[in-house]
Amino acid sequence: MFGKFKEMCTSLFDGTNAKEMLREQTLKRASEKTHFLPDERTSMITDDETELVIRRAFQYVIALTEFNNILLQFQMNHYLYQGFEDSLDTFTRRASNDDWEKLVQPDQDITDQIQELKGKIDGLNESLQEVKKMQSRI
Repeated sequence: MFGKFKEMCTSLFDGTNAKEMLREQTLKRASEKTHFLPDERTSMITDDETELVIRRAFQYVIALTEFNNILLQFQMNHYLYQGFEDSLDTFTRRASNDDWEKLVQPDQDITDQIQELKGKIDGLNESLQEVKKMQSRI
């Protein structure tokens, strides 16, 4: 067991050993024979064997349900991701073709602030012109 652990740790650093270890594990799993019921069965099914069959069937149903949940979750995530990607693809075309007046409602406060700033800029320009006139006289 320690040798197997040591082999697994060393194979992490060497790619060829890791591939070989994975190949061996896959072959080992593929060649293992799993039994639904033990081979030593009586001719008539007993209560213990019935319980064993029911437990194994229940475990199988739970495993199938978990597998289906994983597949369903993957499919939903893929569907949502693909829909998001598709909507992003057409977003710029839709946004550029839309009427911007409908998308952005004018705000009167901002319009008033813009007018106030334009007035300040005009006042500063007039003051600058007066300063330039004073400098030219001196």
